[in-house]
Amino acid sequence: MQKDKKCLIGRCGQKADYTGKFCSRVCEELTHSEFDMQVVDDFIRYLNGLLNVSDHLRRCISPMLWVRTFAKKERIVRSGEICTASFWLKSGYGRCFVDAKDKEGLPFEKTVRFYGPGKIAAIHSGFFNDKPSPFNFELSAGAVVVPFSRSCFEKLKLNAPEAGDLANSIMAMEGVDELEKTDLLRLKARPSYQEFLRVFGVGIEQCFAIKHIASYLEMSPNFLSRIRSECNRK
Repeated sequence: MQKDKKCLIGRCGQKADYTGKFCSRVCEELTHSEFDMQVVDDFIRYLNGLLNVSDHLRRCISPMLWVRTFAKKERIVRSGEICTASFWLKSGYGRCFVDAKDKEGLPFEKTVRFYGPGKIAAIHSGFFNDKPSPFNFELSAGAVVVPFSRSCFEKLKLNAPEAGDLANSIMAMEGVDELEKTDLLRLKARPSYQEFLRVFGVGIEQCFAIKHIASYLEMSPNFLSRIRSECNRK
C-alpha cells in the first residue's frame, strides 16, 4: 500500500498526495519566511515576463503561493498517475522519464525532458485535462519550488479571467523549449553536450547520474563520459 505523503507545501504536516490535495485551508494560515517571500516575488516577476500581470491578478494569486524545498530527490508522480500540481523552480531541476529497455532488453530510464531553474514543470495531461501522466516525474535534491495546484488555478480563473491567457503563455514557452531540445539533438555529440550545459547549467550534472543525461542526449553513458573528459581537459 502506498504510504501517505505530506502536503506539497511541506509546512502543515497534514497528509496529502501529489494530486492537488494541498491542505490549503490549514496552510493559508501559515506565514511566509523572508526567503519564501523572496522566492514568491521572483515567481511573480517570472509571470510578469510572460504576461503583464495586473495588480488584480497579483492580489488574487499571491495568497495561493508557497515555497517547498526538497532535501532529497523525490518522485512526484509515476507514469499512469494523475498529477494536478505544477512547480516553478527557483533552484534545482526536474526530470521526466519513461521506463524503457535497451537493445539487450535490459531496463533503463529514458529521460525525455529536463526542467531547469526559472522554469515551470507541469504534466499538462494531468494539470489541464485530469488525465494520467505518460511520464515519471521527479525533482532533484535541493530543489526550491513554488507549487501550484489545479484547484488553485481554477479558483484563480474565476476571480481573474486573464489567468487563462497566462496559462496559454506558459504552454507556448514549453513549445519553445521543445524546439530548443530538437535543435540541440541535431548537433554533433560534443556541441550537443556543450549546448546542453549552456541551457541547463553545469549544476545539472550534480543532480542527475550521467546515464540519465546520456539518455536525454541519445548517447551511451560511456560515450558521454569520454566527451565530458575531453571537454574538461580543454
